[in-house]
Amino acid sequence: MNICRGVTVYHGSGKIAPTIVDILTKRFDQGQRTHLFVPDETRLKALDDFLWKAPKEGFLPHHLTPAGEMDPVILGADEQVLLDHCQDALLLLGPVDNLLERLNGEAILVFTEEDQSCRQYARELWRACEQARLPKHYYRQDSHGGWSKAG
Repeated sequence: MNICRGVTVYHGSGKIAPTIVDILTKRFDQGQRTHLFVPDETRLKALDDFLWKAPKEGFLPHHLTPAGEMDPVILGADEQVLLDHCQDALLLLGPVDNLLERLNGEAILVFTEEDQSCRQYARELWRACEQARLPKHYYRQDSHGGWSKAG
């Protein structure tokens, strides 16, 4: 049985890629592995390209699935492959069915105001966390790009 350790939701108002880089960099600096689920191949390729160029203070090591067991950041569009190998955190850019039952680690959902399907998914995930009595955190981005804890 998999054990989800909790859910963190980032509800952004601007571009999503810089937020993803910030989360991945922070986790990498803390020695934490992260799997990143990007539900479509075109968006996955664009994010992979962005990660090669984005970090201002050095390279953020990452690989596309399949990747080695020790790779710190792993990107993929196949949710099952990511879930099978995830032991730390799964950063999601789209819905994953029955996530709390399938994930062995922490879930981090990132979406923007324009993404109505992810917004609805976040609500459903939040309610499921409440029912399962799992830790949950919600951050909202302000108009200046800062984040504040809410909920």
